[in-house]
Amino acid sequence: MDKKRKVIIDCDPGVDDALAINALLLKEDIEVLGISCVGGNRPLEYTYKNALRLVDFFKKDVRVYKGVAPLSIDPSIKSSFFHGKNGFGDVEIPYTTTNLSDINAIDFMEEMLLKYPGEIEILALGPLSNLAALILKNPQAFENVKAVYSMGGTFSRGNITPYCEFNYYFDLKALDIVMSALNENKVVFHMFPLDVTMKVYFDVNEFTFLRYEGGRWGNLVADIFEKHYLVKTYQAIGKTFCVLHDLVAAMYMLNPELFDEVRPVRISVDYEGAKRGKMSREFADTNIYVHEEVDGCKMKEAYLAINYDEKVIEKYRRLNKS
Repeated sequence: MDKKRKVIIDCDPGVDDALAINALLLKEDIEVLGISCVGGNRPLEYTYKNALRLVDFFKKDVRVYKGVAPLSIDPSIKSSFFHGKNGFGDVEIPYTTTNLSDINAIDFMEEMLLKYPGEIEILALGPLSNLAALILKNPQAFENVKAVYSMGGTFSRGNITPYCEFNYYFDLKALDIVMSALNENKVVFHMFPLDVTMKVYFDVNEFTFLRYEGGRWGNLVADIFEKHYLVKTYQAIGKTFCVLHDLVAAMYMLNPELFDEVRPVRISVDYEGAKRGKMSREFADTNIYVHEEVDGCKMKEAYLAINYDEKVIEKYRRLNKS
């Protein structure tokens, strides 16, 4: 049997985090070493509980770790807008603390990276606070990361300011620390900015499909997205869909052939002034890769195939052809 890929999920669940976590928890060739949590979509006191909800829902023996507070934060940020007060669309499903570790997320990541140098991939779905804290504590441990897949950033229009995407803007000091480290070492870093994630979404027809065909998980997905995310998206931009930001980064790990081939770049960020947080890039000899294109239909189909059999997938294909 092929050796399983070792993955740490660093996240701030968050309704779209839930889909990404689901995908990796159910893939048989992935070993999720743990889920480290950070504040972002909601404060840490909510996000770790949502991670526990998902671990319990899928009956997985995966530990959940609390991370650090943001290294910096703009107090004007309203983080509950799309995700509800509890970060899970205000859907309350039970959770236990059975899988909650008393070890800090930074200590956990450091231990794993020193134990398995060059083997661990990190799926980073929220602000980069935990990665920055790891770099500050033990830069050598961070250099042992095989690859990071990060949902964040934008090179077009932002979703929290005209220039910035939420995850990276939420903790700009952490972004600075991580980008500075990446410019100095050879850690592979795949970035999935709004430029690509905004191209993948579930619309109202797909949520209805999940209610009819998706069983217990499909109904939960529809519940957590429709109560806040769908309503707020319509109120904000007049569209009846929900963008699947974090799932895009997760699915690259599983189906990279559905994405564009990209050249390495160097990232620069404005940390002062009116355009604070604005990102720019130039081609350079680095290990930083920014993705902009994906076959969204095939990506969603590949995601659903993790959860459902071919009969359900064929019905989904017919839905998209109608």
